[in-house]
Amino acid sequence: MTILESALPPDAPAGSGATFRRWRGLEDVPAMAAANARLRGHLGQPEPADVDGLLHQYTHLVNSDPARDCILVERGGAVRGYARVEWHDLADGDRVYDLASVLEPSAWGLGIMEAMIGWGEVRSREIALEHPTDRRSHLANYVLGGDTGLATALAALGYTAVRWDAEMLRPNMEDLPAVVVPEGYVLRAPETGELRAVHEMAVSAFSEHWGEWEGADHDIGEWIEDPRFRRDLVVVAFHGTQPVTVLTNMVEPLPDGSVRGMLESLATHPDHRRRGLARAAMARSLELLRGDGVTTAYLAVDTDNDNRALALYESCGFVVASTSISYRKAMPATNPTMTTPDATQPAVPAVSDVRFRRWQGIEDIAGMGAANAALRRLVGVVEPIDVEAMRHRYTHLVNSDPMTDCILVERHGTTLGYARVEWHDLADGDRIFDLTTVVDPATWGLGVAETFVRWGEVRAGQLAYEHPSDRTAHLANYAFRGDVELAAALEALGYRAVRWDAEMLRPHMLDLPAVMLADGYHLRAPEEAELPAVHQMMVEGFAEHWGEYEAEDHRIDDWLEDPRFRRDFVVVAWAGGRPASVVCNIVETAQDGTRRGLLDAVVTHPDHRRRGLARAAIARSLELLSVEGATSAYLGVDTGNHNQALALYESCGFVVASTGTSYRKPMPGTENRP
Repeated sequence: MTILESALPPDAPAGSGATFRRWRGLEDVPAMAAANARLRGHLGQPEPADVDGLLHQYTHLVNSDPARDCILVERGGAVRGYARVEWHDLADGDRVYDLASVLEPSAWGLGIMEAMIGWGEVRSREIALEHPTDRRSHLANYVLGGDTGLATALAALGYTAVRWDAEMLRPNMEDLPAVVVPEGYVLRAPETGELRAVHEMAVSAFSEHWGEWEGADHDIGEWIEDPRFRRDLVVVAFHGTQPVTVLTNMVEPLPDGSVRGMLESLATHPDHRRRGLARAAMARSLELLRGDGVTTAYLAVDTDNDNRALALYESCGFVVASTSISYRKAMPATNPTMTTPDATQPAVPAVSDVRFRRWQGIEDIAGMGAANAALRRLVGVVEPIDVEAMRHRYTHLVNSDPMTDCILVERHGTTLGYARVEWHDLADGDRIFDLTTVVDPATWGLGVAETFVRWGEVRAGQLAYEHPSDRTAHLANYAFRGDVELAAALEALGYRAVRWDAEMLRPHMLDLPAVMLADGYHLRAPEEAELPAVHQMMVEGFAEHWGEYEAEDHRIDDWLEDPRFRRDFVVVAWAGGRPASVVCNIVETAQDGTRRGLLDAVVTHPDHRRRGLARAAIARSLELLSVEGATSAYLGVDTGNHNQALALYESCGFVVASTGTSYRKPMPGTENRP
């Protein structure tokens, strides 16, 4: 197959003003890097797009010939994006055809991304014909957090989110962790003659990681010939002459003139894990980077990493700054006798007979719950929908009257989504107008989410007029990971992702942590008369959390009258007669019929933190839930929590199962609203 016989660039979507062309050579790289930089700047990604780094990458590609495997899109006389295919046999026995897809926001919503992905699928099938294999094969793509243009296109074309990464930032270089090197090891930079052994150790250590290429695809030249590579910034733990841990560091200048460090890859040989080597290498790296003038540092992590990397990085001062998602779909079977199909765009759904109506009463809850459950199943949210709990919630709303503040969408007589507005004054002095938006995937692509959000903004404006305030006000929404319909609507309407939560799952109830309580405290369930004091302590403990309502919006009956509430499942650490820490537990029936525990609220009073009380209360809670027949447990956590909650929960056996994003945009002035 000659170059001219390989997949031609697609036709541009009508009305897009765009043109596609082939890659012409390395002279294209600066314009490609500029488009990439505009995308990353819009998304707030910590890692910048570096022209020299991209030039280096394109001169060290493996299983990818950009003359055949890369196309660019131009619009308005400038390169606005590009797509490139490469393929790899993986260490786990599979094969991926990976499409790098970059499109700056100015070209979103024009059908350009769908055309690029369609071309990539055609080119991947051609490559599969040229390099046949019996391996299970996948089409793959990677979406930076907030890139709703790409996420929406992938979802429409049948891709599924399968893995989540986090970009973590250390916002300063103060209070660095101590360098503690275990006995029998030394930390130092490798000599030039040792670099190959270090590289081979890293390849071996990474081979067990998800999505890792086979060793033959890792070329040492890609590492040591990178223009950002500095041997003096490579930190290696040696055991004798054998490298067993390596951390490669880089220094990158930022547009504001400051310098940021990148901890580019951390690997420890399996035979030397759980000895503190990775932490020691990180601590030394941070020292080196600070000495080089670095004022911030960042790294990336697979949130499902089995070696508790997320907790390690958090303990070294890093916080989650953004998230990214790996998407896959099965590679269609490739028959050499078949002709390669033409790249096509997905059909745009016709306007359907959906209708919107007001909330009519509690009898609507069952249909609303079913729509919510359908959404949660698709996006993989752990927490199920309990209709009774939802009824309880709608009878205990604060600052929200569903008769005026809630609408539903129906299709063929079935409720397929709803939206509801409520407002709250926050403990931080701001005000939010919060729109709950739920759209059953059966109506995705019909504009329902955008209609809901626009209605919510109008209703929020009316509420602002009815309840005037001098506070800084925000419109707010929350999107589950994978809810690309809502995320795309919010992005199109000017909302910005501002905070990330994680759902954490303990998949079994084996090897429970021991209950170890500090002197002067004891654990027990509260008596009936003690519940108001426990509730008040919870309100005070949560007051400093991001987005927390003011105290008067927290009503004790919302807690005590929840049909799932059981006083014997409330675990309290007492200091004398005063509650100091509490975990509220609930037992639920999961979708597969098993019993699952929910650690619904974990809070410690500020005066009693850093004493192990939360860990002890969690350990006791897991014991109670296990005895009650729960075979798994879950909880939610704000990944920006400053009390290292993520690390605590991970140390108790919980792993990140899903994430969600809080979106906000400023509330427009309402002084002239009728």
